[in-house]
Amino acid sequence: MTRPVRSVKRIVASLVLTVVVAMTSRVVLAGDWQLRSNSRGVCSLQPSDSVPLLGKPLSRSATKREACEAAKSHGDGPPGDTKKCVGYTPNTVKFCRTEGVDLRK
Repeated sequence: MTRPVRSVKRIVASLVLTVVVAMTSRVVLAGDWQLRSNSRGVCSLQPSDSVPLLGKPLSRSATKREACEAAKSHGDGPPGDTKKCVGYTPNTVKFCRTEGVDLRK
């Protein structure tokens, strides 16, 4: 083989490896969801691969539905309780409703 052909093969092999690693990493994180609380105690659900993750983490779940159930279990907290949610973002309420979890009850 000539030198340019070997260089091209090395570059292609490096690119393929990079894509495989990136796709594998994304698959691992895709099902991971976090319940996070902002400084006022309002909670939201975020995929773990969101950038940036906003607020302080309260819980981590493997599925969206489990994350919604965790959000419901952290509800009804008094102001100042850093382990509870005093409310939820509107998008989180809508999102959980589509998963069959009503955060307003």
